[in-house]
Amino acid sequence: MFFIDFLFVLFFAILFTGIFARGVSRYETRNDLFIFFILILLITWSGGRWITPIGPLLWGVPWLSFMIVGLFFALLLTAINHGQYRNYNNRDKTNEKFQTKTQTIYALNIFFWILAFGLCLSIILAYI
Repeated sequence: MFFIDFLFVLFFAILFTGIFARGVSRYETRNDLFIFFILILLITWSGGRWITPIGPLLWGVPWLSFMIVGLFFALLLTAINHGQYRNYNNRDKTNEKFQTKTQTIYALNIFFWILAFGLCLSIILAYI
């Protein structure tokens, strides 16, 4: 069950990352796309396992619940990132705005790792 769930989740994460890649590609680095993929993968897997199974079974897996959770959070993450375009002005690196921006990035990195750890723990607990 674990391996088949992972295959469905991987398929939906790749599908939604590919669909929403155009919207994410406008941002600062391509690492944003990788982070988007990892978040969609973990959230889809955790959410798909914990919600009530929806839809028909395919190889014993209620695949529709994974798809709905993945689509919902892909739309949510894309909507959240909508206004953060690239900044081509390199003169901002010497002022306070740049330092505030780097502090924000560090805080978001810590939040990302806490979220990723919590989602992995949630996935593990769903199979126990």
